[in-house]
This record gives sequence, structure tokens and C-alpha cells, in this order.
Amino acid sequence: MLDKPEIWADHFKEGEVFTLEAARVGPVINTDYGPSNPGLLKIEGKWYSLFGQGIVNQIDRLERGELPAAVKVVRVPTKSGQEVKLIVPEDYKGDIPF
Repeated sequence: MLDKPEIWADHFKEGEVFTLEAARVGPVINTDYGPSNPGLLKIEGKWYSLFGQGIVNQIDRLERGELPAAVKVVRVPTKSGQEVKLIVPEDYKGDIPF
């Protein structure tokens, strides 16, 4: 049986660089904000969960050969004035990553 993933934010901070080895979309979980899928990130052989629709969308679009990669998680403003969490390259300086 697979171990339950640890919570990403308990071990990492936004803006902190890490090597993302693998990623997948987790099962639907009921949260205070309604049902949602977490992103599951494999880092140093362990799985971590991280909620955010932007993260899940990126995982859905991952292509073979893109990982492993040195990345970080940041909040990027959207046109509506909201912020979305995204996984960006380690050298990301604030320009639009896509």
C-alpha cells in the first residue's frame, strides 16, 4: 500500500527551489472549499500533496522528458487580480512562465 503523501507546505516554502522528480494528480478530497484534487509532487523520493488548480493544470499538461527539473512554487497574478500557484523553473524572475 502506498504511504499517504505529506503536506508540501509542511516541508517547503513558496519560492524555495527543489528537484521535481515526478508529478501526478491525486484523488478528489473534500476540503473546506469543496471537493478538489491535490497535485502530488515527488521530491527526493517522497510524495507531497499541494492544492491549487494551477498546479493540477500544469501536471495534466506535463510531457514525457520534462522531469526531473529544478523548480519552485510561486504565486502569479492573473488578469482578474487573483493569484494562482504555479510550478516554475528555478530561474523564474516574475515574467509570465507560459
